[in-house]
Amino acid sequence: MTSQLTQLRDVVNDEYLEIDGEQFDADNESYNDDSSTSTLTFDVDEEFTVEEDEEVTAFLFLELNQQDGNYQEGVTVQGSIDDMAISGEGADNLESDGSATGDQHELLVSGIYAEDEADTSASSQDGVGTFEIDVDLTAFEEDVYLGESASTTDDSSISFDYSLSDNNGTTSADVQSDADSAASSDVVLREGNTETFEVTITQDPSSSGSYSATLETINFSANGDDANYEESYTLTPSSDYRTDSVSISGSASN
Repeated sequence: MTSQLTQLRDVVNDEYLEIDGEQFDADNESYNDDSSTSTLTFDVDEEFTVEEDEEVTAFLFLELNQQDGNYQEGVTVQGSIDDMAISGEGADNLESDGSATGDQHELLVSGIYAEDEADTSASSQDGVGTFEIDVDLTAFEEDVYLGESASTTDDSSISFDYSLSDNNGTTSADVQSDADSAASSDVVLREGNTETFEVTITQDPSSSGSYSATLETINFSANGDDANYEESYTLTPSSDYRTDSVSISGSASN
């Protein structure tokens, strides 16, 4: 189990394993040097039996601490299991084959979130590439103000931060949505509402190659201050918000 940017025990108060509805508490818990990763051991020896040809489902449940005073908003938690981490006894002594990593969960108490992966496309015409990334954003616990602007720079006055697989040549970006207009910002996303934001990026590279675009971070404000979107939401996993690669030659080659 791993927590990004903080000590795991500050985030997680308790944990248990559930197999086919039966709960088992951890028998041992060990941390790495910076305490951001913990290894949990569950001893269910002779307490649970998997019959021949039977399949069961196991879930890891975490009880989280209150965010205020324990960890910063936006911390992530992720679980994984190593190869041969599960052992069983029967006619033969067995060990599991293969590893698995769960989804990364970002812990938020208010703001915005994207529940689904983005719809993306990538195309090239006359040596210029066009990338489209459409993301559904939902506001929760508060109204959220955003600017309909995008950039590759980490600028708090710009709402949509994106990256290019190779940022060369000339680039531009445009953001469109049906969100309500706001007096002090470009648009406002009302609490509980979901809107689609369409980010269109063009790149006229200085050299021919294969290119893609990724929507990285969304900066927003809860008070409508369009000079400084002081809060941010990181889109994870990044692969869900990345376009396919497309071959672009650059307009100078035409």
